[in-house]
Amino acid sequence: MIIKTLIALFLLNISILSFGQTTTVSKIAEEYIEFGSGGGFAPLSKKYIVTKSGILYAFQTTRLISDSITFQKQICKKQVNKIYTLALKKNIQEYSYDQPGNMYHYIQFNFKNNSNKISWDPNSNMVHPDVIKLYNKLLKILKI
Repeated sequence: MIIKTLIALFLLNISILSFGQTTTVSKIAEEYIEFGSGGGFAPLSKKYIVTKSGILYAFQTTRLISDSITFQKQICKKQVNKIYTLALKKNIQEYSYDQPGNMYHYIQFNFKNNSNKISWDPNSNMVHPDVIKLYNKLLKILKI
């Protein structure tokens, strides 16, 4: 019990010390999933990255092109495993769909041997249901 408490305090301390730290996407040395949404009258975007180890980053700018990301929080390993398992089990990272509308949602996989982006109009029912399920799971981690 003491060891679990110490580990929890250590992770909390890392999260507190790391919150707000800025880096760039090119410095991420592990697999990650990028996801977000954007478009509309003023083309703003909300973009996030979750790494395989559970680090959640947010892009700093609302502009479409930016490499700067800011640490947000450490996600529970169990939650991250569910996301990556869903992506791999359903082979979503291989799915090909690029039909954004004026507004769009997207998921981009940056895995060792595969980089793929899926983008779609949120009002479309043409995108595969597993993609929507994964996107919703990714949105949930923003609220945890």
